[in-house]
Amino acid sequence: MSITETRILIIVILIISCTSSGKPREGNEEKDLIYSFIEEGDAFFDSHEYKKAIESYSKVLPYQDSAGLAHQNIGACYFNLNDFEKATQHYQKGIELRPDVMQIRIDLANSYYSRNKYEDAMSVLMDEELRVGAKERSEYHYALGNVYYKQKEYELSLDSFTKAIESKKGFKMALLSRGNVNFELKNYKEAIKDYESALGSFSPFNERENNKLIYFNKGNAQYNLGKIKLALEDYKTCIGIDPDYYMAWLALGDCYSELGLPENAKDAYKNAIKIRPQEKHVWIRIAESHSKNSKLAKAIHYFQKALEVDPNDAQLYAKIGAIYFEQKDFQSAEQYFDQAYTLDNTNIDSLIFTANSKLFQNKVSSAKKSFLVATKKDPQNYEPHFGLANCHFKQKNYQKAIKSYNSVLERNKEHFPSRFYRALSWNNLSHQKKARKDLEWILKNADKGNNPNLIESAKKLLIQLTPEL
Repeated sequence: MSITETRILIIVILIISCTSSGKPREGNEEKDLIYSFIEEGDAFFDSHEYKKAIESYSKVLPYQDSAGLAHQNIGACYFNLNDFEKATQHYQKGIELRPDVMQIRIDLANSYYSRNKYEDAMSVLMDEELRVGAKERSEYHYALGNVYYKQKEYELSLDSFTKAIESKKGFKMALLSRGNVNFELKNYKEAIKDYESALGSFSPFNERENNKLIYFNKGNAQYNLGKIKLALEDYKTCIGIDPDYYMAWLALGDCYSELGLPENAKDAYKNAIKIRPQEKHVWIRIAESHSKNSKLAKAIHYFQKALEVDPNDAQLYAKIGAIYFEQKDFQSAEQYFDQAYTLDNTNIDSLIFTANSKLFQNKVSSAKKSFLVATKKDPQNYEPHFGLANCHFKQKNYQKAIKSYNSVLERNKEHFPSRFYRALSWNNLSHQKKARKDLEWILKNADKGNNPNLIESAKKLLIQLTPEL
């Protein structure tokens, strides 16, 4: 509800008070005085002078019949000043004085939402009295949709935003929000329709910001549909609205890169860097674009630039380590994965990659120690057991290798490499019958595998072990 609507409510309440059989608590002079305070506050509010509006609305607080809605107006001022805690306090006071006004409860839920207190917001919105009293209100369904969205309850969020739009035709913010939900649900075509319907007709105060976001989000939806040229145009429009929106420059660079226009992409990325040189995400986005296009040296360079901004980001070390691992530079990979694990010892993947990097450098004993630590930290993860088995295999300790391959297959019975190397281990121990059993399983389930070279090797080995084939 707008401040203007709130003012109307206050005036109506005062008129009812004056025409009832009992004596009004506020006389005509006081009523006129209250009107003047409200009008003064509204004027300040409409010009976004919220602190002055608070001073004006606060003059209404001593008057009992109007104090509840005055608290609501003051709460709205604090809300627009992003002081959501004070907004919450005034909304709560407003509800105490005027529990019959459903909009104050919705405003309270919105203030909790803005403080990331989604459970508190939902508790307010799920109150039976509000659910019944506000079931036809678009603002109620909009607030509910926002909370569901943050809780990743996208289907419920979609339903709530749809109800908000049905209750209030052309509800632009609800259309924008429903577009975002459709985007999360990968309903990109529906998202684009919502974004297009949401364009324009916002209040002058927020039209620029909202339209900028709409074109950006619409561009993202077009990009995900593979409509790169349409996405490009949306990002350009977004930049036309706000030339300093670095995220749009990054997205524009991605489009140019996809369209095979590297110089245009380079210029777009440079603009993003110029706007936000200390924004880690800018460097990461450019690095990932180069990585996607197999320009790995450039990718490493830009990831390292991101590390200059945040030298304690474990994921950045892991990303660089992964590129070196792909390039078979296992020494460099080990260094970066080891640093990633040092910074975040909860990331078992970094530890496993560190161990594998060691194994590929024939640092078998050191690799075994790392794999053992990983098996203890994440007992249900089959990958460290596979690495440990490979260490035993490399050391020709086939009995221990088989035991570790068994541990892998207990956790992932369709792990083809473990079946194959267990077969090799059985064969090296002269247990050809057991080896054949594993090889036959591989060939029988070949349609489930994704390693044709391994399946071909299994076929050749089975022929060797079974000459009559």
